[in-house]
Amino acid sequence: MDGWKAIYAEYGQEFPLLPFIRAVVGISDANFDTAGYLAAQVGKNLDLAALRSQALAYRLQVQSTLPALPGVNDYIKTAHRLGLRLAMASSSGRLRLDGYLRQLGLLDDFDPIICRRMSCISSRPRTCS
Repeated sequence: MDGWKAIYAEYGQEFPLLPFIRAVVGISDANFDTAGYLAAQVGKNLDLAALRSQALAYRLQVQSTLPALPGVNDYIKTAHRLGLRLAMASSSGRLRLDGYLRQLGLLDDFDPIICRRMSCISSRPRTCS
């Protein structure tokens, strides 16, 4: 969201946090056209694809530097030591979640992984049905 906030600021606009939250939280960012909303606010034809690419590049750059939150790895190790299986459920899409878990070295710690389309994604497909 910070990427979009920066883009909105470039156009002298405030990011529409409340409409964004109402349309996105727990659902999908596909429910809110952030670039289209900005174009409507400034009253200009903007290159929407370029704006989306700019926001994505910002998010990926920031995300690539983020570690797991403090304590996460310890909880995962404890769960494994106790013989507990861990599952992941997210409203994010598969590619986003898969990439982030892989970056953190956590992809193999969760089985199953359920994403936006409610399909089972697993590092060990034999557990999916």
